[in-house]
Amino acid sequence: MSKSELMTLKTTLSHSGIPAECANCFFPGGMKLCGESYNKNIITEYCKKALSKGSELGISVYVIGCGGARNIDEGEDPEECKKQFAEVLSIAGDVAKDTNSIIVIE
Repeated sequence: MSKSELMTLKTTLSHSGIPAECANCFFPGGMKLCGESYNKNIITEYCKKALSKGSELGISVYVIGCGGARNIDEGEDPEECKKQFAEVLSIAGDVAKDTNSIIVIE
């Protein structure tokens, strides 16, 4: 979301009188959270940007569901994928501390 899109959404939420306290589908489906395409740096930067923007909107709870993003593809090592996903949760949790946010798992 661009800065102008963020400001438009912030204004819309403000005028609605309904706070945006929670967001689901935290990671986009195309961002692999495990397996061969797993990239810790991309995930870390995404978390920083997403939580910062969400904080501007008043969001404090983020739901990690993201079935497509955490799907283990055929041929990938399930044990390694579990370790990678645990690292994703740790990264998201560490970044969440900086914005006084909470990460939950669906």
